Amino acid sequence: MEYQVAYDIQQVAYHGWWIFCVGLVFISAGTAALILRNNPAYNSIFDTRGIQRTLMPVFAVGFGLLWLVIGTLNYSHFANLRNAASNGGAEVVEGDVKEFVPMPYEGHAEETFVVSGRYFSYSDYDETKGFNQTQSHGGPMKEGLHVRITHVDGTILKLEIAR
Repeated sequence: MEYQVAYDIQQVAYHGWWIFCVGLVFISAGTAALILRNNPAYNSIFDTRGIQRTLMPVFAVGFGLLWLVIGTLNYSHFANLRNAASNGGAEVVEGDVKEFVPMPYEGHAEETFVVSGRYFSYSDYDETKGFNQTQSHGGPMKEGLHVRITHVDGTILKLEIAR
């Protein structure tokens, strides 16, 4: 049987890059505020007083560092999935899609289905894992479709659809 690749984690970029950007914005703003906290021009614009001059910038830097840690953990998970796909650390299932439940267009649920007794679920709103394109947003999955899926614990690393 011939298959067409619909998704391959080896061929996609990490989509959670924005997490790092949010962290860097908070760190930059907090650092700038710390540096300028005693500048009269800065204080006349932002009207900061007392402990607020130091506490808010430190909070912003800490919040930014938290975002960087979250981004690093997410990227590490993505990199581990890529590594599993390339080094044979993933399981492959093949068969027809059964018990398909599409995600509503508005979201608030995961798209789910079963292939060869293996349950899969994903959502458009989780951008840091593997395949996540739901049918309501143009995804290829549907009841009865014959597929071959490479996955790690239900996270789809490669989706191939029979022609």
